[in-house]
Amino acid sequence: LVLDSQLEDWKNKVGWLEGEQPNLDMIINKLGLPATEEEVLRIIAVSATNSFSKDLEPADDSGRSCSSSRWTKARVIYLLSSMMSHSCCPNAEQTIGSQETGLEFTLRAVRSI
Repeated sequence: LVLDSQLEDWKNKVGWLEGEQPNLDMIINKLGLPATEEEVLRIIAVSATNSFSKDLEPADDSGRSCSSSRWTKARVIYLLSSMMSHSCCPNAEQTIGSQETGLEFTLRAVRSI
């Protein structure tokens, strides 16, 4: 399974490389992973191209929702969903369920397919 990175497109996006510099520094310098900058950028680009984001509601230590104002943004990759075509005129919309439902991914047609 190979997921597209569209790395060159991401590199051409104004501000993308600068925005990813803290991630590069952490992965290469602080974690000391044996990877080149290009390899790390490719992994970041694969995630940006194929993942879906979800704001996770605050939870207590047991995983139940709580009233805290600290939300977390998660990026998840659903392998089959990421293989679907991307379109500027999509015919479907996705939703991601709550943490309690295991972040279940749902895709629904919004017009005839």
